Amino acid sequence: MTRHRLPLLALLLALGPLAAVAGAIRKFDTAHLEALGRAIYDQDKRVAIATDMMLESYNPEEEGIRGWVVEGDRDAMLVRFVRETGDGAEAVLDARFDDTLLPVISEPKDRALTDAQLAQLAARNVALGHIAHPCSERYNSIVLPDPERGGMLVYALAATEESGSVLAGGHYRFTVSGDGHRLGGVDALSDGCTKLPKQAAGQRVVVKSIAATPLETHVFLNLLHKTPLYVATTDKRLWKIENGRMSVVEGK
Repeated sequence: MTRHRLPLLALLLALGPLAAVAGAIRKFDTAHLEALGRAIYDQDKRVAIATDMMLESYNPEEEGIRGWVVEGDRDAMLVRFVRETGDGAEAVLDARFDDTLLPVISEPKDRALTDAQLAQLAARNVALGHIAHPCSERYNSIVLPDPERGGMLVYALAATEESGSVLAGGHYRFTVSGDGHRLGGVDALSDGCTKLPKQAAGQRVVVKSIAATPLETHVFLNLLHKTPLYVATTDKRLWKIENGRMSVVEGK
C-alpha cells in the first residue's frame, strides 16, 4: 500500500494551552495503554454488533433488557444481555463470538449470572454515578480487567449521534474493586468536551492529552475511525497513533 504524505496543514482542535485537569490521573506505561485502547475497541465493536443483531429478532422493552455484561477477549467473547427481576439480575440472551464478527445469538438454558458477572454489573453502577462533568446525554460503558491491581477498570465513553463529528473529550476511567462495590479512583481523561470534525482526506488532526503520553481513549479513537491521530502531550512532545501503536514524532 502506498503511503501518502500528510500536508503541513494541521487542525489543532484543542482550545487553550496544554494543561492537566486538577489532580493527577493514574498512569500506565505505553504497552498497557495500547493494550487497553485495543481492548476497549474490541469490546465496543462486538457489543455494538451484538446489539444490532439482537434488535433484528427481539424487542428489548418486551424482554426487559437493561444492560449487558461481557466475558472474554477478541478471540472468544460473550456478550450477555441482562434484565432485572424481583430476585435480582438474570441473563436474557447470549451473543457468542469466536474469532469472527458474526456472533451466535441464543437464549441461555441457565439464566443465573456468575459472581464475576454480578460484580461487573455492580461496578458499572458504581462508576457511572460518578461522572462529574458529562459531555453527552449518552455514555457507552466498557469494563475491563485491571492489568495491575486485580480489580476492574470501567470506562464511560461520551457518545454523539452527530454524523459529522467525534467526541474526543468527556471520557472517564474508574478503578473499581473486584467485587464491584468499591470505587478506588476516578480519572477524567480530558479537560473538556473536545469535539472533532471528521477530517477531510489528508488533513492532520491534533488533539491534546492531559498526561505526558497519549491515553487509551486516544488509541480507541484511532482504531475506531481508522485514521492516524496526533496527540500533543503535556511535556511538549507530539505523538502519532496509527493502527493502535504510539510513537513520538516530535520532541524528546
